[in-house]
Amino acid sequence: MFKKFFALFLIGLLAFTATGCSIFGDDDNDVAAAAGTVVKTKITKPDVGAGNILGDLRAGIRAETTTTSVVGAVVTLKLSDGREIKMTDNGNGEYTATVTGLDGAKGFIIEARKGDLLVQSMVTDLKGDLTNLEANHLTTAFTQVALSAAQAIGTNTGIAVTSLSDLIANVTSISIDYTELKRQVTDETNVLYESSRKIVTVALENANEDAEGTVVGASLLEKLIAGTYTDVSEGALDALSEATGVDFTTETITNIWEEQVTTPMEGQIPTEAPVADADLIDKAVETYLNAFLKITSNSILTAAEMASFSAVLDEDFVMNGMKKINILAVQTSDKNDLDHFDGKHVLSKIDDNTYLVHVIGTAYLVGDKTITIDSTVDGYYYDAKAATIFKASSLQTKISQFPVIIRRQKDSSWKVWGNRVKIDEVNLNLNYGIDLNQTTPSQFTNLWIQIRDTLAFPVKSVSLSGGAIGATSIALAKDAQLADANTWHYWYQDPNNTANKNVANYPVPSWPYSATQHQKGQEYKFVVTFADNTTQTFIHQVPTIPAGYAPFSSTAVSVVQENNMMKITWPKNAFPTMFENYYINVWNMTDGGDGRVLERQIADINTTSAEFVIGGTSYQLLPGKQYSINFNSDINSGLAQHFYKSFTVEDPSILAAVAITKVLDAGAQMVAQGAAGIPVPTFGAAPVSMRAVTVATAMDFPAETEFFTSYTGYDAMSDLTNIFSIPASFAGIVHQLLRLKDMTGKELSYTDAAPYLDGVPSNMDMLVVFEDTTAGIKMQLGLENYTVLTNNNDYVLPFEAVGTVTVQVGTDNFEVRVTGAMVDVAKRGADVTPVANGMNLEGKLYKNGAPFMINDLAATFRYGTFTAEGLNSGYIFAGDKVIATLARPDNVLTLYTMTENGTSTIMIQ
Repeated sequence: MFKKFFALFLIGLLAFTATGCSIFGDDDNDVAAAAGTVVKTKITKPDVGAGNILGDLRAGIRAETTTTSVVGAVVTLKLSDGREIKMTDNGNGEYTATVTGLDGAKGFIIEARKGDLLVQSMVTDLKGDLTNLEANHLTTAFTQVALSAAQAIGTNTGIAVTSLSDLIANVTSISIDYTELKRQVTDETNVLYESSRKIVTVALENANEDAEGTVVGASLLEKLIAGTYTDVSEGALDALSEATGVDFTTETITNIWEEQVTTPMEGQIPTEAPVADADLIDKAVETYLNAFLKITSNSILTAAEMASFSAVLDEDFVMNGMKKINILAVQTSDKNDLDHFDGKHVLSKIDDNTYLVHVIGTAYLVGDKTITIDSTVDGYYYDAKAATIFKASSLQTKISQFPVIIRRQKDSSWKVWGNRVKIDEVNLNLNYGIDLNQTTPSQFTNLWIQIRDTLAFPVKSVSLSGGAIGATSIALAKDAQLADANTWHYWYQDPNNTANKNVANYPVPSWPYSATQHQKGQEYKFVVTFADNTTQTFIHQVPTIPAGYAPFSSTAVSVVQENNMMKITWPKNAFPTMFENYYINVWNMTDGGDGRVLERQIADINTTSAEFVIGGTSYQLLPGKQYSINFNSDINSGLAQHFYKSFTVEDPSILAAVAITKVLDAGAQMVAQGAAGIPVPTFGAAPVSMRAVTVATAMDFPAETEFFTSYTGYDAMSDLTNIFSIPASFAGIVHQLLRLKDMTGKELSYTDAAPYLDGVPSNMDMLVVFEDTTAGIKMQLGLENYTVLTNNNDYVLPFEAVGTVTVQVGTDNFEVRVTGAMVDVAKRGADVTPVANGMNLEGKLYKNGAPFMINDLAATFRYGTFTAEGLNSGYIFAGDKVIATLARPDNVLTLYTMTENGTSTIMIQ
């Protein structure tokens, strides 16, 4: 959402192959004579299956049509020279004929009739493989559309075409590009020919192969096209009604083919320009395309290129809300992702002086990704003679800038007239969502709606109806105070707060999720009324919804707020060929208006998590306000899997208190647990009692204990001497040092020979250093001149603690400088586990190296107590005022903040 297709990927002056649309070339006269050329075709029809006509029709509409072979039909091959050849039934749905005299032929028609079933195919490429042809519902639709197209432009050609025989006889004299037309008709995503495919599918599904007669006009298809419904079955009429949206009965009087097929495609038929105009049109289109692509690729046109571009623009040029003066002023775009583009343009004749120009090709993106571009499918289609209604085959157009119109000027030159669209773009997303705020998260669907206008064509009003909204339209509006002041949104007025009016998804509340609520082909209609009271209508369709597409489950996604960070996780998008991007925004729920505070797009499909700072200042997340984090996993047809969760931004000082408390708690656990596991050396009454010859065993020290007469391993105190370095017994201990003294206070040295010490140990100094760089903890415990232990089953070691604890809160670094604490390690009995208790824990708080101030007062932590379970109690002060207290009821560490109305509780674990 919030972007246009070309802004996504177009770059540089691209390699654009602007070709003409002549498909047949000189096929008419250069076909080599082939005596006895074998022609073979398969005949198939849509499979009705178990007889559920409507169900099978729905499957067909979703491009899931299955077919079955037709056996026993009368199959005729009609050549352009008037000959008819009956094809032989091979008994398996294949039919064969041996045709002589194809030299000079212009093509042929294949017709298979059986009862009131009619399956057709038109072949114009006689150089292709003629032994692997197929006639089915799609080729039948193409054949009938080709006939209608030839009749529609008959007034321009002067060639009367009343039958397929007339068409094939004059096929090279009619300027239709049949190969391109067949591509468009048989492409089941092409909305322009959707009605023709539906009607043919209905006719072939419901045909009675046992009916009498196989003559021209007797088939169900021909009856539907002719508007003769009196002897059509109720089942077929019901299927026809569902397929077309028209209520058909035997009394219905309407030419559905004319209304839904022939009339809409007028001006859209792919054609070849007359030889006299072809070069002029191609050169003008090529100049326009190259300049347009370069502008939209963040590149600057040279003076010569600008002059050439201007020269091929009609003075009344209009495209996506831009006039000629506007597009000439545009020099850059949003993105720079395209490596090159290979494609062509296709012309559709409107009249002798006007053509519609489509663009078809492949965009090669940086990173080896490709995107297929086809404005006959992905762009708007419209009546170029009266361009007021624009229809898209999906909820969003991939390429709304095409097709464009080119028309002849008074001086016989050709110039681009644009696409006549007077708005910038339409954004319509269908979200399949889940609300994570609820105890049992609910699944839902809703629409994100957006139309962007321009200064060149001011808009007075916008309404939207259709689809799940229904026939009664809803009004869109815009706000000049918003950052995107030219964008029309749906707005929700809070009934409980008249001052709060938000841009919102529609509806509020959303539709409860149902797998069948949104169906392919449902139309949403925007009616845009401009300041001059003219209107334009934009119709977008619900596309094919991928199998299994549904809201996320509550276990598949998460939103976690921790340490002033919001982290979200989601599953990898399951539709890699359709994937567009992941989109995240943070929405202000309190103040009304647009509400979008932060937006982020992620193009890597393999990304499954993201995080952002809550307490930062760059996106105005203010304490006390409610926000919502929203996530979309978008695919390129306007569908999105969505989830959201609300949160309230706490006061920064409270956030800091929570974060610091959590780290202090972890640090206290580490210190207490580590202290309880300190190995305690014990000694006899005199050195002679030491019973070994190494440091490791002579004094009951742990293995690998080392003695240093000059110790440099602890940087904080490089002047240590006569130190025993004891191996760590706990993961967080990085140093455990011991120094022995005699009763006079002299430091004892170690020797290799008994009695190993040069005096009798009486007192000891001990230093234990704990570090965890990940948790930001660096603490040390020390005791001095403590009586040496002679019994390791009954002792108390009183340590004093100092050190630092740091934590990153958003972009800020907070530090607790612990100035003092008492930690007693005690053991009472041979089989008792030592325990550690801490008290009088206090420290000063710093932010980014300076004292942390709350209400202009320095913050401190005081009177803390802790055990191996972590903090039990403590206070956070601002000056001499308590702003928060700690407790651990039911073994859950809880921070009670002091507010004006009393205390508030924040669970830490």
